[in-house]
Amino acid sequence: MGFNGVGRFTIEPGEKLPLNGWVFGNGEDHGAQYFSANPTFSTAGFMLVMSEQNKTRLPGGGVAYGFTVENTDNTPPVVGTFPIFFDVQGGGFIRGFNGVGRFTIEPGEKLPLNGWVFGNGEDQGAQYFSANPISPIGSMLVMSEQNKTRSPNGAVFYGFTVENKDTKNSVSFDVQGGGFNGGFNGVGRYTVGPGDKIFLNGWAFRNGEDHGAQYFSANPTSSAGSMLIMSDQSKARELNGGINNSGAVSYGFSVENTDTVFPVFFDVQGGGFI
Repeated sequence: MGFNGVGRFTIEPGEKLPLNGWVFGNGEDHGAQYFSANPTFSTAGFMLVMSEQNKTRLPGGGVAYGFTVENTDNTPPVVGTFPIFFDVQGGGFIRGFNGVGRFTIEPGEKLPLNGWVFGNGEDQGAQYFSANPISPIGSMLVMSEQNKTRSPNGAVFYGFTVENKDTKNSVSFDVQGGGFNGGFNGVGRYTVGPGDKIFLNGWAFRNGEDHGAQYFSANPTSSAGSMLIMSDQSKARELNGGINNSGAVSYGFSVENTDTVFPVFFDVQGGGFI
């Protein structure tokens, strides 16, 4: 189930803050989970960016989760600059998959796992992939570079990258993940040039309503076989507006075209969590 309003935190201008060691109950394994910062007061035109979603299998068999928050305000912390206050929200996925494959990642290795397909290359919209550590040795696996590719014949491939933060031990893992709750599809029309990384921020639901944790993804509509990587998931809050004048909320993300020859046309899709 989704969670909201957990904890109370402060992040200074330009700070990058790891928040790891989150557990459910006594370390229960809730499968793939996504964590997000929720600014509780105005971000003064800046954003909180989420990265380094992670999962750890503890020595006792329990599971811990985590993520990193970055304050994009790069103003030097002097008189007149302010921290951003936030709590934590997030959740799991719909139509989830678990226990797929068996892999081993070496100490300190960063391992791309691309080319995942559903059926005969069916397009399952926005999807999120996560590594599920099997080895109960306390080693953290970090997920990044969630991606989507449309091949020349129209088949769709997904992928992601796993990093082993343990510099001494290899880790065995399988793959899990799923889709999004209350999803949206086919929003806008965009082009990202060869090798470009573009930022698409300022996405708002009607009247700046706060829809909790959200995830945005690029959906390639051209079929050159070029991979689009999604990162820099973000959330911001204005001083006024929104529901009960609690501050209008906007979301954002970045898209990178890994093809150095062809541009890629895409629209936007994504959703929330359960």
